[in-house]
Amino acid sequence: MKKILMIAVLGLIAFSCNKDQKAVKQLDGQWDAQFFYTILDDVKSDNLVDPTTTEGSFSMSFTTCKLKKDEFCSLTITDNVSEEEESLTGSWLYRTSGDGAYLELKKADKPFIHKLEIVERTKVNLKVIWDITDDLTLDIQLKKQ
Repeated sequence: MKKILMIAVLGLIAFSCNKDQKAVKQLDGQWDAQFFYTILDDVKSDNLVDPTTTEGSFSMSFTTCKLKKDEFCSLTITDNVSEEEESLTGSWLYRTSGDGAYLELKKADKPFIHKLEIVERTKVNLKVIWDITDDLTLDIQLKKQ
């Protein structure tokens, strides 16, 4: 009985890891924002990106990697939407969790992990909700290039 229970638990763990790896594999590549909204004190901004120019652009470039437990993969964010002092531009680390329901980001030199909710993830569309602070949330909708 213990062996059957152990096999079931190991199978469940392997299945969960596979969903996170599938999400990481699907994220591989360049994603450009089509919509970028800030929600400050429950007030949603107009769309802040202009897909026709690099000014007012936002992109996330995920590298290919094989996700292992408690490891992160590389990500580059290019943020031409935010004010310079608030810009998210730079090198980040990422992983997925919750069977691909969350995207966890952190700066390589910082221990804090940002947890973004993945609202939509298809082969070509990605929508995330990023709670920056209690009062500020980002609603970002990206398209794979």
